[in-house]
Amino acid sequence: MRTLIHISTCHHRHDTRIYLKMCRSLSKIYKVHYVVADGNGKQKSDGIDTFDIGLREPVRIKRMLFTTFKMGTFLLKNRNKYEVFHFHDPELLPLAIIMKILNKKVIFDCHEDLSKQVFSKKYLTNFQKKIMSKIVTYSEMVLFRYFDCIICATPSIRDAYSKYNKNTVTINNYPIINELKADTPFERRLDDICFLGGINEIRGVEEVVRSLSHIPGTTLQLAGPFTDIKFRNELEHLPEWKQVKYHDFVSRDEAKDIFSKVKIGVVTFHALPNHIEAQPNKLFEYMSAGLIIIGSNFPLWKEIIEGENCGICVDPTSVNDIAQAINFLFKNSDIAEAMSNNGINAVQTKYNWDAEAKKLAEIYKELLI
Repeated sequence: MRTLIHISTCHHRHDTRIYLKMCRSLSKIYKVHYVVADGNGKQKSDGIDTFDIGLREPVRIKRMLFTTFKMGTFLLKNRNKYEVFHFHDPELLPLAIIMKILNKKVIFDCHEDLSKQVFSKKYLTNFQKKIMSKIVTYSEMVLFRYFDCIICATPSIRDAYSKYNKNTVTINNYPIINELKADTPFERRLDDICFLGGINEIRGVEEVVRSLSHIPGTTLQLAGPFTDIKFRNELEHLPEWKQVKYHDFVSRDEAKDIFSKVKIGVVTFHALPNHIEAQPNKLFEYMSAGLIIIGSNFPLWKEIIEGENCGICVDPTSVNDIAQAINFLFKNSDIAEAMSNNGINAVQTKYNWDAEAKKLAEIYKELLI
């Protein structure tokens, strides 16, 4: 059986896109290895061999240097085992180029629009962001043309990168059908809300917490790691924090349990360049579990959320808009339940991983001819 490898120094060994979707789908056809940097050792599950190069460096610069060097050492040592190298992190671009020099088949997976992602980095000044964005854009223009395929998580990223490489395709981050389907009927769930995922200021979590002052008796189920300890301390000192139940990182089963308890999923990211045309995984996972969506009023998001009539779009910076939307749904149970069903139906018929898995398999088939 032909063998391929997925490579990441930043993502979790059970990352939803890489492991649960891509690796598990491909393992039905090929022998799949996944190499990570988390310090948890070698593991075999779901027919996938996961290898570990050791715990990644916690400091960004050190990780880009030392962890990338360790990953390069692993890949060079084992290069003859694999027919396709599938990279998932921008900092691994030098290794991807090395594999191409060694005449290997290389896929680079763009989870984000890298030149736009720079503008969400709080540790950079505005001037530095502009310079870095130009450097990233030039690097993409030079490097991406050499890869056998560029995979993009959204159509907007594909449109940006297709001018660098003709073999640029979209593999959307849609959910696996029924994986997170809630066990509790909608009408029996609490009038509560949830947010799952990485937590920081630009994802609009503060406004959601503040909105709770206008929604007495409602709890926000907040799950995911904080990327900024200072921001966490600020939230915990808000008076509305008493209406928050914080879970930290949760497993897929724990996420499903949270979805079974609440009626609304919130995804009110701020209007940054990398957010406006994004398709957050949580948006579709909420829909798959029958949660009503409170989402940012970006054109693309409105097309999905309001187009499928499965939620309400609001100004993500307006505490009042968020609170009014939530209160409206809690007070209009018939409308709310219809939106819940609409979201489920949209995922079952359109926004699901089955079609994306077929596209991914076809990419590999063409590369391995």
